[in-house]
Amino acid sequence: MYRIESYESTVSIDSTELSTIQASQAEFEGAKSIEDIQRLTIAFLRGEKTATSYHFGPLLLESTTLVEKLVRLNELGFITTNSQPGGHDSWHGHKIQKRLFVEGILPRRHLNQFLADLYCSAGGTNCFVAILDNEMTYEEIRDLQGRDLYWVSKYARSSPGSNGGFLHITECTQPCQAFQTCAAVYPEIKEEYVSLFIMDRRWGNQSTELLDLLATTLLHRCGFH
Repeated sequence: MYRIESYESTVSIDSTELSTIQASQAEFEGAKSIEDIQRLTIAFLRGEKTATSYHFGPLLLESTTLVEKLVRLNELGFITTNSQPGGHDSWHGHKIQKRLFVEGILPRRHLNQFLADLYCSAGGTNCFVAILDNEMTYEEIRDLQGRDLYWVSKYARSSPGSNGGFLHITECTQPCQAFQTCAAVYPEIKEEYVSLFIMDRRWGNQSTELLDLLATTLLHRCGFH
């Protein structure tokens, strides 16, 4: 038997399940295009694949309530890599509140328009966005000044502010690192995509309206398809 440890629990699997996980991971790492990554991510979310290049094992139970909304984001061009529902939970005997968030990659060419439309939309004030992009230019950094978000690049980083301290992703040195083992696709992802962390500011809020807002912004405002 083999053991997979996660935030929620430790799962034991047999050699057959391990082989299935390894096969799914190998298929992901062998992707030849962004479309392959998109297709395989959706298959993983729907339980048709048991691993990705960055997630060794099936989707965590807590994220199953978000599946169809995450699938929609992927269909619209925002390829997701991590998520968490909002609500209440317990951790080592302590009651905790969680905030909904989603991480993923977005084509860099759409970033400014996406952010502008997101913050101008109804509900946009409930969003907190962190950007991780080592290729961000000085001009792009200047354009982001004054917006309520957190960004990191190889040139500089914004002040964390009151919400920045817990964002462990900002300690990463390489954007889009979830796809580093996808050798054929990673150069394009590194060049053309930016990593985003988008969070609902409201503690304990069980609503998934943030994901609906992101989908609406992608579909109707940025012209994704």
